[in-house]
Formats: sequence, structure tokens, C-alpha cells
Amino acid sequence: MGTVWKMVDDTDGGIEYTGDWRPSFGNDIIDGVGVSLNDSAHSVFGPVFNNTVHSVLTAGTSLKFRFNGTSHAALYGSNVRTPNLNGSFVMECLLDNVSVGADGGQEAGPVTLSLTPTGTLVHNNQVLCRSGEAKSNLVVPGEHELVFNVLNSTGTTAGLFVDYIVYETLPDASVDGDILQMGNGEIDFPANRDQHLSFSPGWVETAHPFASIFTYTPGSSVTVKFNGTGIQLYGELMGEGTPSQLASNPMIYQLDDQDPMGFQLFPFGDDFNRTHQILFDMHSLSPNEHTVVVTHNGTASGMPLIVDYFQVTSLTSNEQASLSSGVPSGLSFPPSRHQQKSAIIGGAVGGALLFSLVTVGAVIFLWKRNRQGQRQRKGTTGISPLYVESSGADFNPYSLESSFHTRRTTKPTMEGSHPHDMSSTPMEDINVVRTRNLKLQQRLTMLQTPVSGNRHEEQLPITHTDSGWRMREEDRQELPPNYAEA
Repeated sequence: MGTVWKMVDDTDGGIEYTGDWRPSFGNDIIDGVGVSLNDSAHSVFGPVFNNTVHSVLTAGTSLKFRFNGTSHAALYGSNVRTPNLNGSFVMECLLDNVSVGADGGQEAGPVTLSLTPTGTLVHNNQVLCRSGEAKSNLVVPGEHELVFNVLNSTGTTAGLFVDYIVYETLPDASVDGDILQMGNGEIDFPANRDQHLSFSPGWVETAHPFASIFTYTPGSSVTVKFNGTGIQLYGELMGEGTPSQLASNPMIYQLDDQDPMGFQLFPFGDDFNRTHQILFDMHSLSPNEHTVVVTHNGTASGMPLIVDYFQVTSLTSNEQASLSSGVPSGLSFPPSRHQQKSAIIGGAVGGALLFSLVTVGAVIFLWKRNRQGQRQRKGTTGISPLYVESSGADFNPYSLESSFHTRRTTKPTMEGSHPHDMSSTPMEDINVVRTRNLKLQQRLTMLQTPVSGNRHEEQLPITHTDSGWRMREEDRQELPPNYAEA
């Protein structure tokens, strides 16, 4: 993997503070100034890192940071310059007890930082210490110690802040969710030395005010390869009057094989260039290797594309273990066009296969049902008609149920038998129907009358208990109610 540049926030436990320091936030109002470090109206150097800083209150304060790397490191901070403060700080930087450059300078020894007012009030992302020369490949790999001392201060109790440290790791050093810088020309000049970046023709390497590298050429691009879950591009926006009246310009960036996205470079209405500006921010990416391509998509007469550095969120140890084992970590990002196309093709093939299986299954089902129907028709038996069954002597006159029940019964018949061959005669069926039409008292009277088995014997007369029209029965005498012979 080569080396990477790790960013260490001022709140990191690896930094040891000695003396009178005050932790604060980038949006806190500064005592005696009335503005915050992140006030974009008073700063042209971007916001503070992670919105946290440590403020130097008195002389005699110091910090110490130990790291394992190539010996290249830098300490960044902020300062506020206003007539209300009107003071200075005397400071020095040491790497392994050897004095190195301070306040962005390369000469060793103590440096006086004057808070004399300038055109801008707040200065963020300023180099307070830097070990080694920016263009030098001379490194001393191993364990190192960076020390920052405030030797003296005059006329102020606020105005100097420590923000973050950047150092170059050893080759193939492990990372665990660290924030990495890629292509920072202030400490790793030229920027194309970083093996994670590759520039197409059309880029120019130079010093300030164009930071590390820039291009006016339409179609020029820079490609970044990284393993991580987030990436930001920090660049510069030029003022309206420098170097001339520049028009805004469109730029595009593309993650992997997703659709390109655009952002606009526009000039400010003053003469100040603005550095360390976030040009785009992508986060919550899948924990994997990614490629981002940034392309100049405007005109040569418009705003140039200036790269300060890329800031990458590296993979955590758990995410790296998940990738090694092939187990998803749960993070996701929008599917690429290639993945979407594969999903569409797979869905079409799967749908066609499913339709074929359903069709074949339906044909087999209909064929089996047809065969089964043919077998059933060959062995079908006759169905007997409706017949009437009498309850006979079990009749209960007080039961709510009828003494005669009608039901449909299926009785097998011999082949060739007549469908009307039944045990009862038509006359008996008529009698049953008549009996069912009688009222309860009439049924009791009828049951009390003995019935002869011979239908041709003399029948006793029937005495009715109520009046009304009735069907007359053959060879029977019927008498009205309360009838008496004279």
C-alpha cells in the first residue's frame, strides 16, 4: 500500500498537553474578538478540522506527540489577528530534540508569531511546525517525537490555537478508521508523488497561491484510488480580481462506475483566494476499494481546478476483516450501472424460466385430471331417486321434529335395473304425504285407529276433530266433528 498521511485531531489521546490549554470548538465566539474560527465571513482559509481546537493561554505551554513513520510531520493551527489582541507568541518546534521549522518556515529555531492585523481576521489551517523539507525525499523511518513549545507571549490571552497533526506513516502501516490526507502539496510536494493519485496531462505544479497543483485545461482529470467509506476534495476558489475577471466553471466527479455528479467553481466578489474549501463530500460508502475521477468540465478562460488535498476515511479493522472473510459489514451505497444492468438481465432470465416451469406444470396437471376423469366415468354407478322413510312406531307426538323424514339417499343399483324399482308403492307414497299434511290432533286420532293389513277389508268411518275441506280417501266414510248417530 505504500505510505499514507494520517491526520491526528487535537482531541486525540496520543497528544500530551502541558501547561495552560483550553479546549474549545470552531464555532465558539473568541474572547475579545466577537467572531468564531469557523466564521466564513472573516476567514478565507476554510474551517477547522473536526470543529475542535486547543487554545494557548499563557507562555510555558507545550505539547508532545510520538509517532512511528518516515519522520515527515506537520502541526497545523489557527491564529486571530485583530487590534484588540495586538500581541505575539514566541514558539519553537523540535523533532527528536532537533529544532525544525516553525510557522511554515523551513529555518530551524524559535519563531515569533505576530498577531498584527491583516486583511483577514481569522487564519485557519496554518502550518505551525514542519519537519523536513517539503521537496525532500530524505526520511528517517522509525519512532519519532514531535514537540511544540510556546516560549513567550505578549499582550494577549487568546489568539493562538492548535488544530491537528499530519504525519507520514511507514510503508504498509495499518489503519483503523483513520482520516487520511492524499496529495497535500504543503508537506508532500509535488502532489503527484502520492501513489494514490494520478494526474492526466494538463496539470501544473507550482507553489502558492495555487497550492500544490492546478489545471485550466478542459478535460484534464485526477484519479484517486482508496480503501474507505468516505472522501472529500479540498480545493481553492479564486477571488474575482485575481488574476483577472474569471467566470464560474463546471466540474464533474465520478465514483466507480456510477453516474457523474457536478459541482461549480465560482469566484468571490473580492480579491482574496479561499483555500481549504470543501468542493465535494461523499460519505457512507461501502467498505471497499473505490475510484474517484475529478474532471475539468468547463472552459480554459474560467475558474481553474485547484487541488489542495483529498481527505479519506479509511476502513476500520472490523470492516477490513469483513472484506477478508467475504462477510458483508452492513454498509451500503447505491448500486452501480453495471450492477443494475446485471440485475435486470438476471430478472428477465429468471422470469422466463419461471414462466416455462408454470406452463409445463399446468399442462401436466390438466393431462392428469383428464385421465382421472376418464377412469371415473368408466366406473360410475347409478344414483337412486328421492325416497321417503317413515319413523313408524317411534313416533313422538310431543317432539318438535316431524315423525316423517325426507332425505336424499344414494343407493347402488344393478346395471339394467329400473330407476323406479323401490319397496314402496305409489299409493303408500301418497298416504305418507297425506299424513305429513295432518295436524297433530289428526295424527293422534289416526294412530289410535287400527290399520288393517288388507286394504279391501271394511274400513271404520273417520271422525274429524275440526272442520275444513279434505281430500277424500277411497272406500272410507268421513264424519264431521261432534257427529252422533240418531
